[in-house]
Amino acid sequence: MLESPLDRVITTLYHEEPTIVPCLWAFASKVIEDLFREKRINLPPSDIIVISDVVKFKVLEKRHNSYILKSSFGSIHLYDYYSGYYGCRKLLKPAVINKDDIKHISKPTLRDNLIDLVEKYVRKYGEEYFLMVSHRGAFDSPWYYLRGFTRWLIDLARNPDWANELIKASIEPQMKIAKELIKLGVHGVWIIGDLGSGKRLFISPQTYLKVIYPWHCKLVREYHKLGAFVFLHSHGNLNPIFDYIVKAGFDAINPLDTNEGIDLKYIKEKYGEEITLIPQPSTTLLEKLKLDEIYNYVKEQFDLCAPGGGFIYYAVIVYMGLSEALRYIKCVMKFRKYPLKYYI
Repeated sequence: MLESPLDRVITTLYHEEPTIVPCLWAFASKVIEDLFREKRINLPPSDIIVISDVVKFKVLEKRHNSYILKSSFGSIHLYDYYSGYYGCRKLLKPAVINKDDIKHISKPTLRDNLIDLVEKYVRKYGEEYFLMVSHRGAFDSPWYYLRGFTRWLIDLARNPDWANELIKASIEPQMKIAKELIKLGVHGVWIIGDLGSGKRLFISPQTYLKVIYPWHCKLVREYHKLGAFVFLHSHGNLNPIFDYIVKAGFDAINPLDTNEGIDLKYIKEKYGEEITLIPQPSTTLLEKLKLDEIYNYVKEQFDLCAPGGGFIYYAVIVYMGLSEALRYIKCVMKFRKYPLKYYI
């Protein structure tokens, strides 16, 4: 019997080796995505389908390459998909400027079109693929929707109780929606939100432990009760808090960027039996690699993470030449087979 994408994802989440390494495929750059479309080249299919974020955005204004959007919380955002090579997302107006504003913010609710979308995916793909929904996490939601980044950091430093109130106001509506979508048949929830950038954290380990960690535990606990897996996406050097991320109970973590101080060998050896690793290529590194260097780069990631399962590979196509992108895809497709084989 052939192993389905769903089977191989669940197998690796239980730290066993499937027949091939589960993969997600995505474009990091709209420019390279357009090039693939122009050349009529498709990415390989992903084993995991992230259906939707739980928060709805309304288009207020459409420009040539960008959109002005309003979130269900009332915050205003700019999405520009062609700014630089990777686009940008910018908060234009947070929902909470003064403390009293928190009493009057709108909150996202479970909408009929999201129910219909999830039910459609569950009917069509639920027995074959690993289905997920996503939402922003305890650190990310308050600044992304309610306060803006600088105000949020000041809130965390000066008034942890107020910070906790902001987390509650932004996280609980998303949790409520995600729980209902789990009941419809999705297999997991992906918590999105960077705790750092480059080789640093945005907050101290002490602040993480006091303010963010209890909410991470709650998210995982509540979703696990319903039988869902929980993934965490966070950039930054997570080493000072990695023990607590694992202790919170997350089933998988991404992107584990080696250019941000993450040692994949160390992480696999210390935590590989407790949490599934979902590394993706370092954008600034992969985009500079030559054809003959891509082989060894991908090989090293698979060498370090694939043995014993507990490994999903996030194959991201960065801003790179078409020949390099195709070489990268070919390497991943060859290396993902168990037992591991290295030839092209």
